[in-house]
Amino acid sequence: MADYDRCWDIISATNPHANATKFNSQGFEKSYENVTGNLRDQIETITSDSRVILFVGSDRQSYQDDIVKAGMKINGRALGTGNAFESWVHEFGHDWGTCWELNKALLSDSNQPCSSWNEERQSPKNTEETEEQTKVNLLQNVIKQLLLEDFVKLYMFDDNKDILEYVRLNAKIPKNMELTTIHYDWFADAGGMSIVNQDY
Repeated sequence: MADYDRCWDIISATNPHANATKFNSQGFEKSYENVTGNLRDQIETITSDSRVILFVGSDRQSYQDDIVKAGMKINGRALGTGNAFESWVHEFGHDWGTCWELNKALLSDSNQPCSSWNEERQSPKNTEETEEQTKVNLLQNVIKQLLLEDFVKLYMFDDNKDILEYVRLNAKIPKNMELTTIHYDWFADAGGMSIVNQDY
């Protein structure tokens, strides 16, 4: 499960700021190559020689959410044909020789049989729901998609350590699954902090 904003968006082909020239001109302590290398190394470590199913671990869970966030952050689209998640499946599956597939399940599907990946559906967010609880709901939705698998190693990337801790304490993980949360905040990494941390 990949979070987008301040996490995997740094390696997104749809993010106009995710390139070495722009990044390196902003005065960060670390170079673009160094920062993205940290994330790519982590991805390669956990996916090497594995069947990988990529899920949207971001709160961009609908067309509306994706459009609004892309406009606010100016970092490109994550969902829909040809955008970040579809690009990653092609890029990582091809370059590292692993088997990657994209599961397009989103909270905006609202239990309908087909994904809202390319449909202009409204945000499923409940205004009274915390960001932490939204992430738990997101993980539970991912787990529903994987219930028929024999054994699953779940990896959840996010830039917010507090959210990851909340998820670990509140999510219900089936016996045939193992959850690892990975804290990755590229902005903090670029500023010189070591931030690729795993918790079980």
